[in-house]
Amino acid sequence: MERSKYDAVILGAGPSGLTAAYRLARQGLRALVLERGRQVGGLMRGIRRGAFNVDLGRKDLHAHRFPDVHALWTALLGEDYVPCERRVGILYGGRVLEKDSGPRGRLRGLSAAQALRVAAGALWSQVKPGSRAVRSQADFYTLRYGQPYFDYFLRGFMHKFDGELPLRETRVPRFAVLRERLRPRNARGYSTAGSGYHPALGTQQIVDALWREAQAAGAEFVFDAEALSLDVEGGKVRSVAVREGAAVRTVETCGVIAGLPVPVVLALLRPGVPPALSTPPREEKALRKSTALVYLFAEGEPRFPHSWLEVTDPRLRMARVTSYSAWGGRMVPPGKTALGIEYFAVEGDDLMGLSKEALLELALAEAAANGLVERERVFDSLVLQMPRANASTLFTDWHTSWMRQARAHLHAIEGLYDIHRPGMDRACLAGLDAADACVSGRAMSERSLEDTDAPLLAPAPAARPVRRYAFGN
Repeated sequence: MERSKYDAVILGAGPSGLTAAYRLARQGLRALVLERGRQVGGLMRGIRRGAFNVDLGRKDLHAHRFPDVHALWTALLGEDYVPCERRVGILYGGRVLEKDSGPRGRLRGLSAAQALRVAAGALWSQVKPGSRAVRSQADFYTLRYGQPYFDYFLRGFMHKFDGELPLRETRVPRFAVLRERLRPRNARGYSTAGSGYHPALGTQQIVDALWREAQAAGAEFVFDAEALSLDVEGGKVRSVAVREGAAVRTVETCGVIAGLPVPVVLALLRPGVPPALSTPPREEKALRKSTALVYLFAEGEPRFPHSWLEVTDPRLRMARVTSYSAWGGRMVPPGKTALGIEYFAVEGDDLMGLSKEALLELALAEAAANGLVERERVFDSLVLQMPRANASTLFTDWHTSWMRQARAHLHAIEGLYDIHRPGMDRACLAGLDAADACVSGRAMSERSLEDTDAPLLAPAPAARPVRRYAFGN
């Protein structure tokens, strides 16, 4: 079996792996990136279709959360990293409602009957007898704004986003009322808290820039490459067995940066993991989600001004609709419309069993019936089915009991860095932090999994003690 040696091996060329490769290579280290597919980018990649440049689903980059990542993307793209005003809407009953205009502003999009029901429900929520204990998100919103408000603006999307998880079991947002009241708004009453930046031609620009710069600095990329095992000895990573086509080789390294899902990394470890970690429990729904995407390209300007719509109408299967004209760049030619319609599915859902033709027909029917696009104006379409691709992940999915135990097991192995994260900014931050930790031998920072709601979450695994090692030893 052929043997080779690298300072670091990166598993996966998604946003976290690309960022780690970029950082390591620019520091003069020999980095090998193993990608099972034939292209880089993972869920951050974009699609170029004729004159259109669209993201893979909705990509809200949250540029304000992590200054390191914002600075990196700015340096990579320059003037093509453009400001955008994030405006989010709600689709219910064929009406587009405002999500980010505050409880009063949201009433503007409702019909008179709906507005009356919301007002009556809000009044009743304040005077009705019974317990006011908050045990879930459903309790949190219904006790403050009433049941009709919760049904119109939240319930349907939460069910689609969370799968079969009952709302009674979801986490209560901390300081949500205070945040709502203090959220900055523009002259029209819309929230500006989500305003940020986006690549002028979509997220593929970031992918291309990271790949180009990483290669220029010396990082090596191997496609159609599958990691067979991660060999650990004495609590330290020693090597990775890799299959490239028909050939198998062993790559010796003292640093492995894993951008693969946690269960996949656990399955690669030799020796194996404790039985309790070998198979995620069924309640780990984030690991059983899939996504289907239907793109509709049409003549004419978009029918709504929002960056995306969250579909709360339980009668509709679609969960989120992105309009790529609203992201401040040049993704869509003038006078055209490009919509990305997302369908979220959990294992066992019949959505992933539908043919592409059936999914397209479903999307066309739902979009046309709700006034989002006219059928006769649609001149092109694209359907993508992505099994096990979780586009509806929650930050809290990384803090469940099993996930905490699994991450603690991985963190205890010297030279192994887990960088699989929800969100493009968190993923890139994890790549930066893993590369820095890999160079210094220090414990990897946990800031890519931090949140202002952290006190509500069970504590993250304790950081590993500082361990230093020299590359090549």
